[in-house]
Amino acid sequence: ALGPHAARTAIGVSDPVQSLSGVPRAVEEARTALAISRAARGGAPTMFRETGAYGLLVPLASSPSSRREVDRILGPLEEYDAKHQSSLMDTLRTFLEENGNASASAERLHLHRNSLAYRLRRVEELTGMDLEDSENRLILALALHLRLLLGE
Repeated sequence: ALGPHAARTAIGVSDPVQSLSGVPRAVEEARTALAISRAARGGAPTMFRETGAYGLLVPLASSPSSRREVDRILGPLEEYDAKHQSSLMDTLRTFLEENGNASASAERLHLHRNSLAYRLRRVEELTGMDLEDSENRLILALALHLRLLLGE
């Protein structure tokens, strides 16, 4: 048993530094890795060099304009899910994680392909974004990742 504070424990580690002049960079890297450890990795130790796309997004997560854009893009889906006890956000996340593969998404979500198609049409209607467009899929994926980093 790790105790009552275990769920809040997180570790972020910078790349090694060779001199004192590298310490400010290392502190920034460790903070970035820590944010990702908390938001996306359940507190697991995270090395800066392992942060991937999240490492690029951490600076955007603190931007008020980024927050507004994420709210504009995902807000309608979140409101719909809350009002209808549905799971459009999970459907979208799974669809994007499966690289737009409807069969794999339906299987992973335990849905009939027609049910998945219906949900994806609702996502398109609510966001105003065509999921066939790769740029729209990228924007939606970035918004989902930023929402996770925002802790909302």
